[in-house]
Amino acid sequence: LSRYLNIPCRILPVESERIRIILNKQILEWRFRNTLSACDETIKKLKQENAEYASLLHMMKGISLLDKRRDVIEQIKEMFLLIFGASQFNYSEDLNPLPLKFQEAEDLLANQDKNVLLLKNGNGLLGKVMGRNRVIGLIKAEEFLFPQYIERYMVLISGILQICGIVLENLIYLENIEKQKEYLQYLNFHDQQTQLYNRAYFENALESLIGLDNWAVFMADLDGMKQINDNYGHSAGDEALILAALALKETFRESDIIARIGGDEFAVLVKDCDAEIALQIQKRLLAAVERQSRDERAWKLSLSSGFAVNNDKNARPQDIVKEADQNMYQAKRLHKK
Repeated sequence: LSRYLNIPCRILPVESERIRIILNKQILEWRFRNTLSACDETIKKLKQENAEYASLLHMMKGISLLDKRRDVIEQIKEMFLLIFGASQFNYSEDLNPLPLKFQEAEDLLANQDKNVLLLKNGNGLLGKVMGRNRVIGLIKAEEFLFPQYIERYMVLISGILQICGIVLENLIYLENIEKQKEYLQYLNFHDQQTQLYNRAYFENALESLIGLDNWAVFMADLDGMKQINDNYGHSAGDEALILAALALKETFRESDIIARIGGDEFAVLVKDCDAEIALQIQKRLLAAVERQSRDERAWKLSLSSGFAVNNDKNARPQDIVKEADQNMYQAKRLHKK
């Protein structure tokens, strides 16, 4: 080499042990660099997973604070998009029969030990949304951005679905409680036979009118109710009550308070009403009763009504009701003639 480069050289004797040490040093340095590179890659991957889990935990915390099932599903959908890159997401609570999109879930539902199933195309999955002891829904996620990583996330996705199921089941339970509460409240203020408000609700609404003017109260009473019950049976009397309620609903607005306040007595509170409007309403009521009487029956539906309008803020609501009641009884005496 020195001859080729035309430079001086010197030959020195070297022991084999020194060469071995030098080679070992080079080999150890090479191994260290490779190990360090692998560690860097592992650390990078762990940091990435840590970021994903942190984002996931943040979203799961947000899910537990939601109070609507549709909001929970939207949050899970967003999670599958942001964390796993699934661009298609469907959710269904219909398990029997299964919707067309979820036909592949039959085997999954039959297997109690499996919560997540990879789709045959390799780019999607089906998951059971589990409550405490039952399946409450199915999720289908497809078109993953990195389908090669789906299997790596299967355990994580299974955990997400279970948490989602617990949240949804709690919301279903709360919704049922709320429905029962609303139903009990409905029973408390409604007449079960006619579905109108009852006397308690009417009296509460009447109290709220103290100090107000420009409102009217209508009183109505079924004519010949006793004769209908005696001659045609109580089922005919019940039908008469329902038909009278339908005539009242047809006549008045949804915002008006229509109530059954006694056996065959009805009362209606109408806001923003003067004498002229009240007369028009009474005519509409008579026409509505006539329409309900057109069917052939052995008995005829007849309703006596009267109204009173309050134009004085200082007037007592009970006095207006009394005036309307007197006008109704006057009309009833005319019917008897």
